[in-house]
Parts: sequence; structure tokens; C-alpha cells
Amino acid sequence: MAATDAGLNRSDGSRPDDSRPNGEEPGRLRVAQVVTSLAHGGAQETVLGTSRVPVERRGQVSVNVLAGGEQSQGPTLWDQPCLDGVGVVEVPSLVRSLSPLDDIRALRWLIRWLRTNRPDVVHTHSSKAGVLGRLAAFVVGIPVVHTVHGWGSTPVSGRVARFAVVGLERALARITARLVVVGESDRTQGLEWGVGSPAKYDLIRSGISLVDSAATAAELRSRMRRQLDVDDRLVVGMVARFSRQKDHETLLRSLAEVARTDLGPSLTLLLVGEGSTRDEIEATINDLGLRDHVRLLGHRPDAALVVHAFDISVTSSRWEGLPRTVLEAAAAGVPVVATDVGSVGDFIEHEHNGLLVAPGSVSGLAEAIVRLGLDHRLRSRLADAAWLRVRSFSDEEMRDRTLRLWFDVARSGSGR
Repeated sequence: MAATDAGLNRSDGSRPDDSRPNGEEPGRLRVAQVVTSLAHGGAQETVLGTSRVPVERRGQVSVNVLAGGEQSQGPTLWDQPCLDGVGVVEVPSLVRSLSPLDDIRALRWLIRWLRTNRPDVVHTHSSKAGVLGRLAAFVVGIPVVHTVHGWGSTPVSGRVARFAVVGLERALARITARLVVVGESDRTQGLEWGVGSPAKYDLIRSGISLVDSAATAAELRSRMRRQLDVDDRLVVGMVARFSRQKDHETLLRSLAEVARTDLGPSLTLLLVGEGSTRDEIEATINDLGLRDHVRLLGHRPDAALVVHAFDISVTSSRWEGLPRTVLEAAAAGVPVVATDVGSVGDFIEHEHNGLLVAPGSVSGLAEAIVRLGLDHRLRSRLADAAWLRVRSFSDEEMRDRTLRLWFDVARSGSGR
């Protein structure tokens, strides 16, 4: 695939000499971040956020992002001029699914690229890139950091799959300088499984760009509601990839219950996203008679702005780390209803700054939506508390802590 914008410095990685990436001078810290794909998601946003080194630090740090070019439904981050100043390299054969031949090819390619370009630190993200990237860095002798965006074993994994994931993660932890988690639950789970020692773990929250003031949030809300023509509606919204993990079916079934209450005549659900389960979602909407209540907005590069139009933001996932959409809703001054999974409870304190429900609970989700829909004062109280809490989840903090970690690991080789 060819680059679509000059802002994406995309190449095939075949540098014939040992020159430094982007032509940087000796002494600059060189980092290679490896991620399985650039499909829209939390891991990808974290990679982009930490790769955008502040202008004043670009003389000290340079970053290359190595990613698989696998296509997905909807636009990807390959299509956006979002990596100004960052080298982006497509890794041939790096795909999400288990594919032994492709995996071997991708591993060999990564080893060659690392030997040629010799970054000081490799930082891997996501399950497949976390395996192949760490193995390649170990072979070449480069210290590696891995960010856990939720462990590869999920609540719906079978016993054999979970056993394999745990064994693999234990082995990889031995060759990993540092393990970064975005929420406490991932650290707790990793230590329970015997993945690494406590000293190897660092908690670095996945940060977001924060709205400066409540007045700015109010102006954005007014603008987005006009654009979406929902000024007179009670808007429930969810921003999420269309996949089984996000469990849109439970949300839709709960909405059908809400539609039968007094809230029904004014109720609108906005779904932002694309993905593999779109056809199933549309079929469920039709089966439940919700066509007058649900709008599919597709992929929106301005999703963080669309959230300002919501009255209630919902996350119905079966499993998660700490989804950025929860933080973005809080930053927009929108109250959150979320399933109590992963590290969501690190941010949402039930009844204080949001409402938590059990995953897969149609009635629990419906009751929470009805409760907030009928009680404007409760919505305001929860939203105000969440807005104060989200101040500590800035992208600047995430970037600064990650930069310090890279320098620490590069100096010591292990970071400890």
C-alpha cells in the first residue's frame, strides 16, 4: 500500500545502510514501536500519542512505528496524516490471526529491520506484535518494553487457550525489560498468573486530549447536537468497534426495554464505529423494532467530539482494559454507564462518578439508562465528578512518563 499523505512517513523498511532513522544525529534516543495493525483502537491511539514527541524533545528522541498493513472494515490510521515527524513502516505478513507461515515471515522481517536500524529501545503493543516484536528484539539484543492492553486470554477463551497464553506470557516476561499496564487489573492478573515480578510493572494510564473548560465542553455540545439534529432527543451513545467484545447486542436489547418506558418517545441511540459484526447489529435493530431509535454513524475520525452530543455514554463490553471512550466521555462532561470489566473500575467509582453494571446484563444496563434518563440532577452530579477525575488522565502525562521509561530502559538495558 502506498502512503496516502505526506504526513505519514511510510516506507518498506529496506534501509541499505546503517544510517539512523529520519537522519537523526548520534546521541538521540531511537525507539521502535511495534503494533499489529493501525486499525482504530485504544492500543493504536496509545502508540500514536506516545510517538508524537513534543517539538522541544525531537532533538533527543526519534520514533518509528512498525505496523502490519492488514486491511480492516472502515478507515484505518494509515489513512490519516496523524504522525507528523514519525517514521511509519509497514511490516509485511504481520496479521492479527494465527498464521504460522506469516508469523515466521514477519519475525524474520522484524529481526532484519532491527539489525539494520538498531533502535535503542523496542516498545511492543497488542498480542501478536507483543510476541513477535519481543522475540525479534531478544534475538538482536535490544531491550524491549511491552504494553499490556488487556491480556491475550479473555473471559470467553477456553481453558487450553488460556493455559497457552499464560505460559507464553510467562516466558516472554523473562526477556522483557518492563511491562506497562494501563490499569491495575492487568497488573493484578499478570502477577496472579506469575507473569513477571512486581518490579517489572509500570502503570501508565492511556491518556487523552482534555477539553480546557466546562464552557468549551458546553459549546461543543451545542454544536454537535445541532449537527446531528438531536437537540430535542435524549441521546444515548456508544463509540466502539463493531465486534463481539463490545457486545452491541446487549446494549440493543437493553434499549428495547428502555424504549417501552416513558423515555421511549424521545430516545435515540447513536452508534459510532465499524467492524465485522455490523450486519448482525443491523439485523438485531430490525428484529427488535428499533429502526426509529438507532442511528449508525459509521466510523468518525471526530468521535471524541461526537461524544459531546450524548446525554449518556455507554460501554457494554464483555472484556476490556480501560477503554479510552470512558475517559473521552468524562472529558466531555457526559455521564457514563459501563460494564464492570477489566480496569474500568480504576476510573469509574459506582454511584460517585458513573454507574457500573454486570457484563451481559440486559436488565442492569436498561435500569441504569432509565435511571439517568429520568434524573437530570444525577446525570450532572456523576458527570461533574468524572470530569474532575479525568484531569489526571492527560495525554501529556502519558507521553512524559513513557519518555522517561524509554530513557530509563535505554540507560540500564533493563530499566531497573
